[in-house]
Amino acid sequence: MSSQSETRGQGRAVLLLIAGIPLTMMLAASWLWYFVVEGDLNLVGAIGTANNGPWLRPLVKYSRWYLPTTRVARFVGAILSRAGH
Repeated sequence: MSSQSETRGQGRAVLLLIAGIPLTMMLAASWLWYFVVEGDLNLVGAIGTANNGPWLRPLVKYSRWYLPTTRVARFVGAILSRAGH
């Protein structure tokens, strides 16, 4: 009988973990969002960022791409050459 009560207690703990972890994450995210919107918390100013350089690379024309010599590549190359690229 003691093993049955231990199993019942473990099941309750697992259920609390399954419900509690997502609930805790949602509450923490809501708290963080609220204080950032209100201006009371400035994480970028406090920690900084790791952004260096431009966000996007310059565009490359299709004709400059390397296409391996397969049937699909030849097909795509033919289409691009007809389109004037």
